[in-house]
Amino acid sequence: MVAWLPPHHVPRPRLVERVVASRVALVEGGAGFGKSTLAAETGVALGVALCIAPLEARDSDAGLVAVRVYRALRRSGLSDLAAPMGEALPDPAAAFDALSDALFDRLDPVVFVIDDVHYATPEALRLIAALARDVTAPHRVWLLGRTLPAEIDALAGGPQVERIVAAELGFTRDEARELCRGLLGDVGPADSLVRTTGGWVAAVVMGAMAAVQGERPASSGLRGDARSSISDLVLAALARLDQADRAGLTALARL
Repeated sequence: MVAWLPPHHVPRPRLVERVVASRVALVEGGAGFGKSTLAAETGVALGVALCIAPLEARDSDAGLVAVRVYRALRRSGLSDLAAPMGEALPDPAAAFDALSDALFDRLDPVVFVIDDVHYATPEALRLIAALARDVTAPHRVWLLGRTLPAEIDALAGGPQVERIVAAELGFTRDEARELCRGLLGDVGPADSLVRTTGGWVAAVVMGAMAAVQGERPASSGLRGDARSSISDLVLAALARLDQADRAGLTALARL
């Protein structure tokens, strides 16, 4: 699958370099922190297509996760890997073993991205972790999630395993300034956005876009705060998040 980068993409080489140097990347952060964008940017840097298997809450058990990976292989045109995995289905353990064996024989690099790994059940997580432990160069496994379950987090500290957390995913001041320069022609509200949101990528982008459109959100009651318009924007964004994401952002943000 060809990596796609959003309009006005701001490169984050400080993170890309860490993922490029790894065999397994564990990326943890709530919605809007740019996990998928980081994967896409790193795929572009490596010059390889990504095999992306997004998980959902309704298909998180081991059998359905194996089917998700199998379908991702087929969509990516990796028939030499999809065929043995498909023959082993519906047994998920046998299917993952067949994939691991087929990878060992493949010379061209493959990057597996399993997104929203937090949805997977413990049995599925054990199979995903085993694939990550077994993968060897030139292949890679990147696991993305709002949280990293214990089975996945246990991979951290292994050989060539890189762990990136939400606080590292957030935009730095320089990155926010680059975004605003691209949208506004100057740094605009970049510094205030980073201070207000803790660098939460989605909120910084929304704030910059609001500045482009000349918008000023309605007051939220923070009239004494010089940053009220930006704070209002972030509060409006928070209102659209589920409770888990809102709690994670609140812990990070400096409102």
